[in-house]
Amino acid sequence: MSAGSAVLPSQCMAKFKPFKGKAEKRPAPQGGISCLILVICAMFLVMFFLYYVMKNASG
Repeated sequence: MSAGSAVLPSQCMAKFKPFKGKAEKRPAPQGGISCLILVICAMFLVMFFLYYVMKNASG
């Protein structure tokens, strides 16, 4: 190996950035309550529909 082709340790080692800590957390998007209300209403409507279908079924 010649001196001109030698690789310096700083050229092949990984370069790490110092840890800066976590950035400020953004608040979670507010949409959970409305979604929960929609799901509960949909379940109620399906149960209501099935109740009347079974009530009027001739057996």
